[in-house]
Amino acid sequence: RRGVGSLVLSGEGIGARGAWGLAMALRGCIGLTRLDLSDNELGPAGVCHVALALPHLTSLAELDLSNTGMGDAGAEAVAEWLEARPGGAVHTLLLRRVRLRAGCRRRLACDSKERR
Repeated sequence: RRGVGSLVLSGEGIGARGAWGLAMALRGCIGLTRLDLSDNELGPAGVCHVALALPHLTSLAELDLSNTGMGDAGAEAVAEWLEARPGGAVHTLLLRRVRLRAGCRRRLACDSKERR
């Protein structure tokens, strides 16, 4: 929906399958500025599903994928979105309690203005 500014779904038990449905719904949330999916068991597949919707979220300034089990595959999908994003990086990308190879971490750090 156009009027949604912030969507906080932290700890809601969303898995990879739920992430697919969420990704389809997010495509219509073009005014979204903050998306918090932290503390969900999205896994690499779920984060990849969400990453498919990210190009539609042109106003997104903060993305929290902390403790989602995103893995390197999920990180690569997010990095690809960040690199292709018109106007540059998202302002804040939160990745607490996420295990990634050093190369993935560097790639994400270079593509966000503030990474915590």
